[in-house]
Amino acid sequence: MNVLLSPHLFPFFMILGLVSPLAAIAAASLLYARHSRRVGRARQAPVIAYVLAIVVFGAAGGVLGLLVGLKQACPAAGNLCGLWPAFVTGPFFCALGILLVAIAVSSIRPAPRGEDAGASG
Repeated sequence: MNVLLSPHLFPFFMILGLVSPLAAIAAASLLYARHSRRVGRARQAPVIAYVLAIVVFGAAGGVLGLLVGLKQACPAAGNLCGLWPAFVTGPFFCALGILLVAIAVSSIRPAPRGEDAGASG
């Protein structure tokens, strides 16, 4: 039996899995606020597009996490093999998808300032 699927560790991973999307959403909010302050209005990613990307990537990550969790848990967990993907790997992968979008948007660089901005003169 896999060490991660141990009955003693499952409650810990379940709580961690259920909290991870909330933490990822909080981190995404903070990273977007940082992005908005840093790049200025002209290069700022639209909020609607940001939220839509978070929803799409979070859902895709959650589905991928369910599939990975089913493959990992079902041979070892018996009748309760659906609990591992629903409460642990699904939320973890959902949080990962959210964080990937947030990190990608927050890595947009600000527009160059001053004479190096491409002004000819």
